[in-house]
Amino acid sequence: MTTVPEGVACRNPQEPILVVDDDPVQYTLIQNFLRDWRVIFADSAAEALNILKLEGILVVVADLYMPGMDGLELLRRIKQANGLVQVIVITASEQMADLISALEAGANDFLLKPLDKQALEDVLEDTLARLRRWRDTLMELFQRKKETRNKG
Repeated sequence: MTTVPEGVACRNPQEPILVVDDDPVQYTLIQNFLRDWRVIFADSAAEALNILKLEGILVVVADLYMPGMDGLELLRRIKQANGLVQVIVITASEQMADLISALEAGANDFLLKPLDKQALEDVLEDTLARLRRWRDTLMELFQRKKETRNKG
């Protein structure tokens, strides 16, 4: 659940979100849910890795089970390449072990299919808010360091 006061827009439709899912039904559903967001779709983990090399994407929503490279391997590769990228895992699996494996591999959140529009938006809004806090904190640390250098 988000903690944004009512009437205050938190989401940032301009921040690109990469959605990785091989199921065309999920593609259409997510496309409808996130119609006001800037969403880039990939239908395989390999395609997602190529997109991540070219685009400045910090939020990925990835299916856990896909042919070829699965979502867990994709998650590991994303985190190895750039630990700041936030990965939200989605799955139809009802196995608790899948949730634990995803979290151990570095997933930042986890949603079950069928996806709920509000839950998906809440997770994305929370994720983007966290990224903004991190950016603001880094900027503050940079500014403090700069001020310390100027005094010395």
